[in-house]
Amino acid sequence: MELHLTDVLTYKSCRRKFRYSQILRLEPKDSTLALNVGKYGHELLAKHYGKDIEPECELDSQTKSYVEDLVELYKSETKDDWHKVLLVEQPITVYNFVEGIDLTFTIDLLVSKLNKTILIDHKFYERTPNADIVELNEQLTAYACLANLAGFKVDGVVLNCIVKKTFKKPQLLSGEKLSKAQSVLDSTTEKLYRSAVEENGLDENDYSDVLEMLASRPSGICARFPTVYKTKRELEVYESQLAKACSEIAELVEAGGKNSDFYTNVSMSCSACRYKQLCKYENSLSESEFRKFAEDDYRIKE
Repeated sequence: MELHLTDVLTYKSCRRKFRYSQILRLEPKDSTLALNVGKYGHELLAKHYGKDIEPECELDSQTKSYVEDLVELYKSETKDDWHKVLLVEQPITVYNFVEGIDLTFTIDLLVSKLNKTILIDHKFYERTPNADIVELNEQLTAYACLANLAGFKVDGVVLNCIVKKTFKKPQLLSGEKLSKAQSVLDSTTEKLYRSAVEENGLDENDYSDVLEMLASRPSGICARFPTVYKTKRELEVYESQLAKACSEIAELVEAGGKNSDFYTNVSMSCSACRYKQLCKYENSLSESEFRKFAEDDYRIKE
């Protein structure tokens, strides 16, 4: 049996979400845009760090342009101060992690820095996460654990965050001028502001101060957090916990995965879950009614 790390983490966070995603293999018919933005962003970052990968998602031209602009801002504002890139978007399998189960994951970026091996995980977030919780991030711990089991001596892990911020081109005011208000400047870039100046036939010299400021300031989309180091003891404890979760999944799948075995874990994050409507109505519908309800809005994943 093969499990992906994200499947196991989904199971640990909410068994019912795991059932919908991995047992029933359901996904919304209107594929989630946020997931595709992240996938395309990873493709662009992989190319930036030296590896072309096959596109996995289709996006409309406007969304593609938006993601490309985010990554261009990341490239222009982020200092990559490591010695050498070791791996880029590399699938890894830990064979027989527990008996009969192969556990897979993907290393986004592995680098050598100051004689240490650092694993970097790219994330596209709606907002910058709280730095206090990065050290407790389970996915980072899991990457460190599995990378070491796969033969890579990983000394530390880094969360590399790109915020999905939307930038706008400033509009012409009634006095035939572009606004220099802080609220406007906070939601635009040097590229967009310069484009507005040119499109409206304005004198660039009148906006040189704004353009210079926008060109020199960070956009606020990039947040590379300090390296998190894990002790040998910490990784050993986590490995045993991860193994137990994998064994539980195997037992439930083998037993047929009844709905009653996959209980919910209600939290604030439920509001953003792709399966919240299914979860809301499943217990109140008959099996046939639920199947019909699911067929209306969901499809079987390829």
